[in-house]
Amino acid sequence: MKKVVLRFVGLMLVMFLFSLSAAAGDGAAAKKDAREIVTEGAAYLMGQHYLNLGMSYQVSALIPFTGLVFINLNDGSVTLSPVVEYNIAENIYLAGGAYIGIGKKPEIVDISTGTYRFHSEFGTYPAMFYTSFRVYF
Repeated sequence: MKKVVLRFVGLMLVMFLFSLSAAAGDGAAAKKDAREIVTEGAAYLMGQHYLNLGMSYQVSALIPFTGLVFINLNDGSVTLSPVVEYNIAENIYLAGGAYIGIGKKPEIVDISTGTYRFHSEFGTYPAMFYTSFRVYF
């Protein structure tokens, strides 16, 4: 008897525009407000045009893999986000993943004042790795 394994690959494509000036308002005060929105952490996107690509793949019945690519279309920098998850038992999950920023790194203009020149948005992001353990009840 031949064993048949069904695997699912899902794809996602999203493009969106983000505008700090729209979030902050108009005029000179808006420029100051837009900077505060980012520095206070209310928004983390610096560019305006982004493309999201995502996919999921069922490696086995208990192990899904998800990959996301977040692209800043203005400067070409990219964030990769792979995630693999294992379904230990019913409603119990163990996962691991990463956020990896790819792009031109910032340049130090004046070390005494801490002034940097940024060349890409996601090139400033460090590589971050994580694990999670979830139980649902």
